[in-house]
Amino acid sequence: MEVESCTRNSPADDQTPILRPDGGGYNHNPDQDAGNARNQNNSQNYPNQGISTKTVIRKTIPYVIAIAFACLLFYHSPSQMDYYFSKMSSHPLSQWDLSENSSTTTESSHKNCNSSHPEPQGNLSGPEILNVTASPNNASMETTQESSLGFNASSPIQNESGVDTSSALSPVSEDSTEEAKLKQVLNKAATENKTVVVTTVNAAWTEPGSLLDLLLESLKNGNGTQKFINHLVVLSLDQKAYNRCSEIHPHCFAIHTEGIDFSIQEAVFMTPDYVRLVWRKIECMQLVLKLGYNAIFTDADVLWFRDPFLHFLDDADIQTSSDFYGGAPTEGYANTGFYFAKSNNRTIQFFEFWLKSRYTYEHDHDQQVFQTISADPLVEKIGIKIRLLDTAFYGGLCQPSKDLNLVCTMHANCCIGLRGKIIIIRMLLEEWKKYMALSNEEQTDTEYTWPFPVVCG
Repeated sequence: MEVESCTRNSPADDQTPILRPDGGGYNHNPDQDAGNARNQNNSQNYPNQGISTKTVIRKTIPYVIAIAFACLLFYHSPSQMDYYFSKMSSHPLSQWDLSENSSTTTESSHKNCNSSHPEPQGNLSGPEILNVTASPNNASMETTQESSLGFNASSPIQNESGVDTSSALSPVSEDSTEEAKLKQVLNKAATENKTVVVTTVNAAWTEPGSLLDLLLESLKNGNGTQKFINHLVVLSLDQKAYNRCSEIHPHCFAIHTEGIDFSIQEAVFMTPDYVRLVWRKIECMQLVLKLGYNAIFTDADVLWFRDPFLHFLDDADIQTSSDFYGGAPTEGYANTGFYFAKSNNRTIQFFEFWLKSRYTYEHDHDQQVFQTISADPLVEKIGIKIRLLDTAFYGGLCQPSKDLNLVCTMHANCCIGLRGKIIIIRMLLEEWKKYMALSNEEQTDTEYTWPFPVVCG
């Protein structure tokens, strides 16, 4: 058997000129031939190596398109994307199971509405709240007046959970002057059964033509909503917002936050300023409840078209709007931009737990935390009833109310940026005015729906 010689000739012997078709030439090099042969063999054995530029571009384009589409979807539907990437569930119609295990709260304290200290001192007193920090055997609160707005606030409410809540609630600030001023504003705005409507604004939202003006315009042009204007309390998060509010509305209150100026710029979704602002709103609402007032909280970008009490549930302590409604009051994904909370021990305990849980779930915003802790065993022990409102009546851009004969409120959720919110809110308001100008027969003959896509402007 002949063995091919591995002996190489000298470079001089191998350098035989060979002409290219174009007339050029190069020096023949056996090392180059050997390298070419190896590359050819490798290409045959490993076909994925040596991919051409065209192939790379062809394979990359679909991924680029997919990423661009995902970014576009996130811009227009942040709440939907928040849900899909949240740690709670893989489907927006997941059912709340209040017996489900979940993480418990941390011992971290929070600031209350009119104090900048982590653990405010002092005691809550007065006839509006009885035994807010009561023990299991002595926890009651009575609110028995019939609502002038069409709901029974509650008969004597007891903490039947049997859980010790004596350390669950932080007392309000010793700054009784500020608390007294807030109580005075709430008292002037409250209904006979001590119910108020509360919103919070900063300087950007109180500019002429901005969200506060649009909220008030919707109340003036709604069907039976004019009466709520005098029950609306505007909590202003900076001095500019308070000054503007005082010019156009009778019930304004300035909330001061040490070290933070919410008037400097718009709080963009999930920025640090945005997170501080949304938790500030919850702190203030907790104080309103502690002072003995039932409250509808409404974001300034919620339009009121009808009396929301028309479709409120009788048995709920907290009933909130939803980004996605799953067909039942216990199924869906909550949106706390619009909710009604009764002032009782259960809601106050829940708000305390909600505020403290921000440190447990520090990377989640307030709505994600609300949804998560609603399935916590401690919430079941508190005995609170949390229900979701049907988007057919309380809709938003995530899941719009389609029939104008049914809609009570519309929220500009799933929309990042003040400019986009203002554009779509104005469109909705103008269409609502056209609807209200129709006769009753014209309104009810057919399902009257929005004639344009209800999406972020």
